[in-house]
Amino acid sequence: MIVWVRAPRIFRTISQLLGEQPLVADVRAALFRALPMIQGVAVAYTGTWERFEIIVSAQDYQFLGTYGESVADRTFDLPGGATRTVKAGTPLVWSARMTAKVVDKAGDQP
Repeated sequence: MIVWVRAPRIFRTISQLLGEQPLVADVRAALFRALPMIQGVAVAYTGTWERFEIIVSAQDYQFLGTYGESVADRTFDLPGGATRTVKAGTPLVWSARMTAKVVDKAGDQP
């Protein structure tokens, strides 16, 4: 089990890898196998004030995107003494992968 303090960072890293990198099937499978090792994660992570989800296809488990929202109000300190409050229910991130194709080498176009 992965220590809960690092869980949000590890979840976001896996999410970024799935969303931003062309991965071979074995690596993608390893990342999906790692997700349940994070306490509180299946394909979603709920922290004290945020929830992040990795969205996959029900048919073939292809990565489709991410979604994250705040689940509690949180106030951040900004430079100069100002503060900013993010209200519960505020979308924090969302992404969608429209298509992905494998090429032989970097720079090749599908």
